[in-house]
Amino acid sequence: MVVFGLVFLVFVTSVSLVVFALFVRVPGSSFDSAGMPIHYTDEGTGTPVLLVHGFGLQADLNWRWTGCIRRLRKAGYRVVALDVRGHGRSGKSHAPQDYGVALSDDIVRLLDHLGIAKAHLIGYSMGGFIVLKTVERHPDRLLSGVIGAAGWGLLDETYLNLIQEIIAAMDTRRSFDPLTDWLDENKHAPWLNRFLANFFMRSMNDLDAIVNVFKTFDALSVGEDGLRRNAVPVLTVVGDRDGIRETSERLPGLMAHHKLVYIPGGDHINTLLRRGFMLNILAFLKRHGPDGSV
Repeated sequence: MVVFGLVFLVFVTSVSLVVFALFVRVPGSSFDSAGMPIHYTDEGTGTPVLLVHGFGLQADLNWRWTGCIRRLRKAGYRVVALDVRGHGRSGKSHAPQDYGVALSDDIVRLLDHLGIAKAHLIGYSMGGFIVLKTVERHPDRLLSGVIGAAGWGLLDETYLNLIQEIIAAMDTRRSFDPLTDWLDENKHAPWLNRFLANFFMRSMNDLDAIVNVFKTFDALSVGEDGLRRNAVPVLTVVGDRDGIRETSERLPGLMAHHKLVYIPGGDHINTLLRRGFMLNILAFLKRHGPDGSV
């Protein structure tokens, strides 16, 4: 009975969160990014910071309701947060060719649309991989990059097989179990985590769109030479209990101008809610502003 009550409470909380995220959205704007409508919010004044959310989420849920936008605005930054194509209120194509490197190029097109020459770029999970690709692809547009809960993925046989397993589960069974397991510290997520991940992802998303986003993740890969030649200041922030931590740990000693910080007790979900996450980011942004400050 106690276990049932706990599960019921978690379920009701999750439903409430989904309803809140779907219907309580802060008004924003959209622009045309090479034929794809991209939704974004633009708040505050000061040095611009652009935020990129994780897979299956959207900007408000990833950044606003976790307090990150408020913290950045309070610190004196102009905060721009976009819904990645295939997510939130942005366009949702069912064609794989509409994703891939376009997820990175949308960043620069948004900066162009807003008349921003350079910005800090912060991403979490999928957003972190997009940041890394943008650092390689458009370094002249960035003051710095922050990679949250992500890193460098080796395109070896093991990794490619894992990606195919994740895609097959999403595509044929609408299941996110292999992805949830990969992100778990023990590589085998508890059943409740799997249940909540499936419920949440199915409720929040156009599944055909996000499956096609995932099918093109290999296009976001960055070569080793590109990492060694990097000239953009980059900070990676990852929880020490994050299942994806292994990708973060490939960057130190390989990527130039890079620093890795662990968040004690953080896993893939809660790291950005921990105090050290924003404290480390704010200190990093201040060191790498246009004049060394905000």
